[in-house]
Amino acid sequence: MHAARRPASRRVLTLGGVGLLGLLGVLACADEPASGARLDRPARLARDLDRARANVEWARNLAGAGEFLDVVRATWKEYGRKTPYAPTRDGWLRTGLLDAYVRWNTPGAGRSLPFAADVEREDHPVRTIARYAAVLAAHDIDLLVVPVPSRLQVHPELLADVRVPDDFRGFDPGHFAFVLELALAGVEVLDLLPAFARDRAGDEGLFLRFDHHWTPSGAELAAELLAERLRESPSFERGRLRAGEDFVVHPGNLVYLPELPPGMLEQPRAETLRVRRVLGPGARPPFIRAERSSPVLLIGDSHVDFLATEGLDLASQLGARIGAAVDTIVLPAGATEGVWRAVRRRGDGLAGKRVVVWILSTGRIPSGPWGFLDPFSD
Repeated sequence: MHAARRPASRRVLTLGGVGLLGLLGVLACADEPASGARLDRPARLARDLDRARANVEWARNLAGAGEFLDVVRATWKEYGRKTPYAPTRDGWLRTGLLDAYVRWNTPGAGRSLPFAADVEREDHPVRTIARYAAVLAAHDIDLLVVPVPSRLQVHPELLADVRVPDDFRGFDPGHFAFVLELALAGVEVLDLLPAFARDRAGDEGLFLRFDHHWTPSGAELAAELLAERLRESPSFERGRLRAGEDFVVHPGNLVYLPELPPGMLEQPRAETLRVRRVLGPGARPPFIRAERSSPVLLIGDSHVDFLATEGLDLASQLGARIGAAVDTIVLPAGATEGVWRAVRRRGDGLAGKRVVVWILSTGRIPSGPWGFLDPFSD
């Protein structure tokens, strides 16, 4: 067997089951949001820091964390160098996520702190991320970092017999340490993991069972949380696009089946998902194309535009909630460094941007690369 050199391609089989509500294009999630409190950057940072400290304290009392790390490490050793995915009690887990979990929660050679909390290391991601935040702030642009949760963090029972507490926030002490270090460094963070952990037992799953991406429901949850965060900014202005006029929200079913990844012998199974597609006039995707002039720029990997041709991606779902298209830069394997190279290639100095939203998959954060590329230099 050989490890995969690139992510497996996806295959959408069918879409159907739409109702009258979908045909009329009326859904509450796309309506004008209720007015909420506006918070300036210092207030948002203080709130982020309080939440991060509370989550770290909660994680310190998480029973079974050490034993779970051992199980993840053993699973990685068994499958990590042979196949791109490891089997679980329900589907697969990408072996890169196992590797990232172990690295994030284990001290490096000669170090005392787990990598996630060891910000004195020259190669620690917090150093580079904080530098980007400072450079953008000097140009009056906010940076919002959004780590994408993994199925491993939200569903640890897939690998081991663990007790999930009633106030479950996610099974990854290293993740919470990383978020705290970002907040201490003055970086705004939208931590999705506690919300994903809270909604993990809902009727609609948040992660695909045979693919490392979130489901359309997971993308919707992320879009709603991100929209709420953007609305807090004093500079936020809702766009002019309206549901039922400029776009429709179309409920239905999606049967999703990934291609067989290289190195895997077992065939993946199709999943039938309930979805709410965001479509343009005439019920055709996409409802909005990436808008270069938008004040909001989403940068990251394939979680930004996953299933975009079906109107089910994060960018479309976010646009429906804020009433405007957003600008995007997507590099499937380049979310840590390549996206900033793409920003610099544009050569416009991020003109007109008010906020850059950096979508970072959990499995990519420990390994990087984390070189700094000044987005305002030639």
